[in-house]
Amino acid sequence: MPWSRTSLQELSAGDTTTVTGAMNFQAPVVALEDLPDEHSAQLNDGSQAFGALLDIPWLGAQHDGYSFCSTLSGYTEVRRRALSKGAHSLLDDAALWISAMTFGLLEAVLRMRIPESVLVIPGEHTVSGPDDGAILSGARIMQLITYWATLERADGDLSIEYGRNAMQLLRKAMDALDEEHGNIEPNPRSTLSRCGVSKGVREELICTIGLSVVVPLCLMVMMLDEQWKTLPDFQYVAMFVNGQTHFWVKHAIVQGCERRMQALGWCPYATAPLYRSRWVLMMLSILVHLQPHIKSSPEEHAHCTIDQCVLYSLTETDTYVPRHVLASCTCEYVKPPLDEVLRLLSEGLIPVVTFDGHALRVLPANETTYVAISHVWAEGMGSTTEDGLPSCVVERIAGLARRLLPETGAFWMDSLCVPNVPGLRKRAIKLMAETYRCAAKVLVIDDHIRTHCSLRKPWTENLLRIATSAWLRRVWTLQEGILARELYFEFSDGPVDVESKIVETQSAVLEMRNGVSLSGPILRPIHFVHILAFRGGRRLPGAAPDIPIAEVVGLLSARTTTKAEDELVAIASLLPPRVRLDALIAEPDGPDLADRRMRAFLLQMRTVPALLPFGNTPRLALPGFAWAPRRLVREHDAVWRLGTENAVGTCTEDGLVAEYFLAPFSVLSMQSRAARTVAVPPGSDMCPQVLMVQHTPSRTAYLLCSRTADVPLDTPAVDALLFASADFSQNEPATDIPCVAVSSLDSPPNSDCDGVSDASSSIPAHTTLTSKEKDRPRAFKYVARWLLLRHIPQVERTIVDNGEPTENWGELQKTRVRLT
Repeated sequence: MPWSRTSLQELSAGDTTTVTGAMNFQAPVVALEDLPDEHSAQLNDGSQAFGALLDIPWLGAQHDGYSFCSTLSGYTEVRRRALSKGAHSLLDDAALWISAMTFGLLEAVLRMRIPESVLVIPGEHTVSGPDDGAILSGARIMQLITYWATLERADGDLSIEYGRNAMQLLRKAMDALDEEHGNIEPNPRSTLSRCGVSKGVREELICTIGLSVVVPLCLMVMMLDEQWKTLPDFQYVAMFVNGQTHFWVKHAIVQGCERRMQALGWCPYATAPLYRSRWVLMMLSILVHLQPHIKSSPEEHAHCTIDQCVLYSLTETDTYVPRHVLASCTCEYVKPPLDEVLRLLSEGLIPVVTFDGHALRVLPANETTYVAISHVWAEGMGSTTEDGLPSCVVERIAGLARRLLPETGAFWMDSLCVPNVPGLRKRAIKLMAETYRCAAKVLVIDDHIRTHCSLRKPWTENLLRIATSAWLRRVWTLQEGILARELYFEFSDGPVDVESKIVETQSAVLEMRNGVSLSGPILRPIHFVHILAFRGGRRLPGAAPDIPIAEVVGLLSARTTTKAEDELVAIASLLPPRVRLDALIAEPDGPDLADRRMRAFLLQMRTVPALLPFGNTPRLALPGFAWAPRRLVREHDAVWRLGTENAVGTCTEDGLVAEYFLAPFSVLSMQSRAARTVAVPPGSDMCPQVLMVQHTPSRTAYLLCSRTADVPLDTPAVDALLFASADFSQNEPATDIPCVAVSSLDSPPNSDCDGVSDASSSIPAHTTLTSKEKDRPRAFKYVARWLLLRHIPQVERTIVDNGEPTENWGELQKTRVRLT
C-alpha cells in the first residue's frame, strides 16, 4: 500500500523498531468515561482554543486488536500484513489510510491506546464502504485532545525527545496529506486515487483529517512546553499552522470549509479575506460552524462573489429609502433644522444633534462632547439633512448615544449632519476626519454585529463576527475606526468597548492544568480584524495618524466603495500630509473622475515606490499613467513600501521616472520558436503561451507567461522587460518573479552600432552612450505585467531533455527609465 515518501523510507531501512513502533514505555488505554463532559469548564477552554472539529468519514478499517505503534509506517505495516493473509479490496487500503491518519496519528502523538469505541459513532458521510454508516466524531476528538492536555504529568514526561518525535510524526502526516492531494494532477503515489476515490472525496478527507486531527495536534504541541520551541521541527510545524508550507493541503482544507459555509448561506465576499489570511487554519474549525447573518432568505447571497456582495452594492442610489427599526413601522421622519446645519458648516464648524423624543436640536461640536456614528448605508440608515430619518431610527440611535454619554446624549451622523447642498456637502466631507478624531466616542452600528455579538458569547466568536461584518468591508469606515479615540461596537447587549475587553482577556490568561496556555488561540481572531490589530499596536487617542502608505493599502484590503471616485476622499486623512484633500475634491465630475483623482494623488505624492508598475491590479487609462493602479483596494501592500531598502521613483506629468533592470525581448525570435502552450485552470483568463527563459548568471530557468489572455507573449508592441532586481538567485523554487512588458518610445542611441542582437529589436544588446544620453531616461510605454515562473525540476529537466530553444539572458542592465 503506498504511503508518504518518508514513511516508505522508514520501512525500507528494515529497522524492526521502526516497523513495529516499539517504544520503551507502556501506553495507557483511554476509555470513553475518561473524556471530559461536554459541559465541563475544561472542554469549554479547549473549544475556545480549537473550535468544534469536523466529523471524519470512517470506512471500517480494523483498528482494534493490534499492538501499539509509535510511527505511522509501523501502524500501517502491521495491519497490512494481516490484510495480506486474506482477500481484501482496494477500498480496504483506503480505509486503512484513513485509520492510520486518524487513530494511528493520535495514538502515536498522544502516546495512548484509543479504542475504536471512543471515537467512532453512527453517522452519515459521502464515501461508500463497508461501514458507511459510521464517522469519527469531531466532538469526541476534541474531548480526547482536551483530556490529554489536562492529564497530571510528572517532571520529564514532556521531554525534548517526546517533542521531537511528536513534531516528526506531524511532518510525516503533512507530507501524506500533500501526496494524496496531488496538486493539480493526481499523484501516482496516492493511495486514495489508486483505490478509485474521487477527487472531491479525497479533498473532503484531506479537509476533515487536516482540520480535525493534524491542525489541533500541531497547535497543542506548539503550546505544551517552552523547551519544544527550540526544536528544529517547531518552526516547520508553526509554518504549517500559519499556512506557509504544504499549500495544497491548506487549499483543500479551506475549500472544504468554504463549501460548508456557502451551503449554510454565508456570503463569499464576507469570508474570502479570512480564507486568504495566514492564520486561517488556526480558526477555521470555529469559523466553519458559525451561522450566517440572514436578512430575508438563505439564498440571498447566491449571486455574490469574493469581490462583491450584491446586498451591499447600492447601484440604484436614486431609489434608496431608509429603513424603519421594524418593517411594520410607519412613523414620521425627523429632520434637524437645515438652516442651523448650513450655518455651522459655512462657519467651518461641525454640527451635532440631540433628540428629546420629538425634535432634533443642532449644536456646534466644539461646545459639547458627542458620539460619532459609524455605519454602512446599505443597512438602511443613509440619508441627508434635508430628508432626515424615521423617528424610530433616530430614537434608537439617540438612546445609544445617551448610554455612552449620559451628560449630553449628543451625536453626529452623516445622515443627519451632512446636507445635499453641493458646496457645503463638500465642506462637511472635508471636516469628516476632524469629526471622528474629536468625538469622545465612535460607535459602530452594524446589523450582523448587533445580531450575533454578545458579552455572553466567547470572544473568539465575537471577533470573528466583527471580521465578517459589512462594516469591516467598506472603505468609508476605515478612517472612522482608525481615528476614533474610543471605539465601541453595538452588541445585542448594547455598546461595548471591544478593545478594553480584549485587554481584559489578555490579562486573564486561561490555562488548563499543567500550564498549557490557551490565551494565544483565544486572541488569534484579532488578526482577522485588521483595524483592531492596528489600533492595538499604534493607537494614540486624539493624535493625527502618521501611517506609512503601505499600511494604509494593507488596511484597505478587501474593502469596497459603491463609487470608485470616493476611495481616496474617504481615506484622505490617512494619507501622507503632502496629499491634500482639496486637490482631490477639486477634480471636476466626469466618468473618469476616479482615474483623475488617482493621478492627482500620485502627482502630490511625487516620490513613489518603484515597484508600483509591478502590481497585478487594473491600470489607469490616462496618458502617461498606464503604469499606475486604478484603485488602492486591490493593491498588495508590498508594492507600496517606501524606505531605505526599497527603490523609489518620481511621478511626473509625463510618467514615472525610476531605475529598473532591462532585458531585451525579441517578438520575431519568439514567433519563430512557436512558443509552447500549457493547460490553464478552468475559468482562468491566463494566456496559455509560455516561453522558456534561461538566466545565465544565476544558472536558473523559468517559464515566461502572461497572466492575461489580452496581452499574449507574441504581442508586437513588446520589445523589452523591466525587472525590479537583477539578482534571480535569491528566489526560491516556485517563486513568481513579476516583470513589466514595455514598448520603446524613442529610437535607441547609436542604433547602427555593432551589438544589436536583432535588427527588428529596438533594444540594443551593447551600445556606447554619450554623457547626455546617459542622463536622459529611456522612454517606454507600459504594456502589461508578466511573470517568470521558476519550477526548477520541471523546467530545467524539460530544457535539457527536449533541447528546446530558449530566450537567453546575461547580466541585466540597470537603466533609468521614464515609464508612461
